[in-house]
Amino acid sequence: MCHPAIVPIVAVFRDTHKGSVMLQMPFYPYGQVDEWVKSSAPGWMAVRAVLQDITGALAHLHMNQIVHSDIKPPNILVGPRERGKLADFDISVASETRTTQQYLVTTRVRVGWTANFEAPELPQTGSTAASDMFALGRTVAELLEACTDADGASSRGDVDEFVRVLTADSAEDRPSADAAAAHVFFKPLLAFRVEQASVCCIGAFCAGVVRHSDGAVCGEGHLTCRKCLEGFALSCAGEGLGLRREHEGRVCCPNSRGELGCTATPFSDGELGQILSASVFDGYVKGRMQVLESRVREAVEQEAERRLQAELRRLVEMDEAQRKVHPLSFIPRPVYNLQPNP
Repeated sequence: MCHPAIVPIVAVFRDTHKGSVMLQMPFYPYGQVDEWVKSSAPGWMAVRAVLQDITGALAHLHMNQIVHSDIKPPNILVGPRERGKLADFDISVASETRTTQQYLVTTRVRVGWTANFEAPELPQTGSTAASDMFALGRTVAELLEACTDADGASSRGDVDEFVRVLTADSAEDRPSADAAAAHVFFKPLLAFRVEQASVCCIGAFCAGVVRHSDGAVCGEGHLTCRKCLEGFALSCAGEGLGLRREHEGRVCCPNSRGELGCTATPFSDGELGQILSASVFDGYVKGRMQVLESRVREAVEQEAERRLQAELRRLVEMDEAQRKVHPLSFIPRPVYNLQPNP
């Protein structure tokens, strides 16, 4: 599920010996939203902006028939520029799966049952979009208590109302994520969230200062404008296969090659898909497929070599009596005179 407020999967690794699968995701230096509130003491408006991002992420999930099932502060991360990122999808389910009787029987006790965040109807219905919204309301309430400047907020009445409607006892009385995103709770953010602008780290095809919405910002905050990023992506695609394999064919921050030595994770496919033109993105995808196909071929060759070596060891270690060729048994037969008659 690609969305700016959903933690993306950067890469997938499979342990061929254990059969396990590992997911690589970006590192977010601010960490969990509750820990961020404790350590950095951000203003309530900044926390509200993170909650707006998460509400948008939930709307995207629910639109695609996905229920998160465990909304709570530890599952909300704070990324660059203090933007919210929804994480921890290990118990998220598709809505059609959730409605099956077997799923309800096996998951009533497990899914969505984080203390203080569980909707009252969970024992009967299992996790639903409405139970996600209840948990979001409890999350807002918990973060409200943790923020030191929340009590003095001029819109405290709107905050309390937002929490009240999200945590209504009846699931039918709770708003959808789309409706919640339009609540007056988020209205003050229109003035708070002035669009940011930064100097493009390449500056080859632009005037230098660019709005963040017209480019891509890496995990360390370096901005690359749309046109410069397209040129950089084309340059990366033209490199040798060995170089492209270092990052699985992905596009890294241009500053990773400069004096700054940026170590941010590469841009995700979703980020590039929203910024690059169709032709450039198509070339990028083909290049990535070429890199991944080379990885597959290499893995197949390594597996074939491993099997050949194993077979060779088996033959070498085989008992001598099993390897020797047995001589044919001698069977006496009459000797016929084949000479012609005189």
